[in-house]
Amino acid sequence: MYKPVVAANPIVQAVEPFSTSLGIPICNADTPHLEGTDGLFFADPGKLYLLTTRHVLFHPDNEPNELYKYREDSGQPRRKVLLLGEAAFKDRLKAIESETGGKQIIIDQFNRRLNDADEMENKEDAEMEREMVLPLLEQAKNAIESSRSSSLMSLENGRTRRSVSSATSFCPRSSVSTMGTTASLIIWAVVEIDSSMIDRFSFVGNVIDLGTSIPVDELTTSMYPRLSNPTLFNYPENRLLKFHGLSQTRRCTSLTQRPKTRDQDDDPVTMVLQNGCTSKLTIGPLNTIRSATREYFQGKAAAISKEVAVLSRTSKSKPFSKCGDSDQRYGSSCWNNHWRRRNY
Repeated sequence: MYKPVVAANPIVQAVEPFSTSLGIPICNADTPHLEGTDGLFFADPGKLYLLTTRHVLFHPDNEPNELYKYREDSGQPRRKVLLLGEAAFKDRLKAIESETGGKQIIIDQFNRRLNDADEMENKEDAEMEREMVLPLLEQAKNAIESSRSSSLMSLENGRTRRSVSSATSFCPRSSVSTMGTTASLIIWAVVEIDSSMIDRFSFVGNVIDLGTSIPVDELTTSMYPRLSNPTLFNYPENRLLKFHGLSQTRRCTSLTQRPKTRDQDDDPVTMVLQNGCTSKLTIGPLNTIRSATREYFQGKAAAISKEVAVLSRTSKSKPFSKCGDSDQRYGSSCWNNHWRRRNY
């Protein structure tokens, strides 16, 4: 796994799926077609672990709802976890090929502009055109070479991702826990990270790579829906958004009922973001709505759990999350304007 590279590096988008930031596509080695997203990292002396949701690694249609706990002396096979599933890997290669094709279109257009400049009667206009186009043409050519290198990098990672893998250490049964009037679904799993996958120099910890797909001004503006009430959000200089702490249910309720940020209708709002395997980077408002979900477990009566709802940012925005953003129900890859100011 790689350390996220600077935005000026042409292979920044290709490296992202293999970097140590959050939003990594993962899957059970036995079911590479069933994918999800990593959760958050945590450490125990000498070991690094990853938190995710149970159904990413133990699909309810294929696995019994039983406790899994690995012990080295137990003789039981260890459940291997892959960095990329089949779909995520193919999507990565497809994205690189698409990027390469797009750059070639730009190069062809730049060459036509240079040919047109050679035929201009106004020499001053021709020189200005060349001064503008030539640096951009060079950048596009460099980007093509980098994309080809990225494709080779992705293929190499595809070949090694099965041999360089992590393994599930602990996974409790899926259940609904009731505390007072609140019922929460318990569906988590712990993965031990293979030490050969990562080193202390490339590990960046619990950060969200904001990437390069959403411009800085657009993302920052999206984090405060009321222009007269600027956000506490500051775009990080290295685009790696650090966060810490977990928001428990009662604190999450407090954030949605008494936030300092206001939307265009002067209603209280808390903006959050996630980086999921399927949806990628998305932004949306956290609110007081709780989704009551009926959970069914084999051999037991159905139970009701309450889940936090995050809406689309606007009526024209894409959904905040989709299937495959599995860890996001834990809020592990979410950040809001208030968490930095509170010690959770």
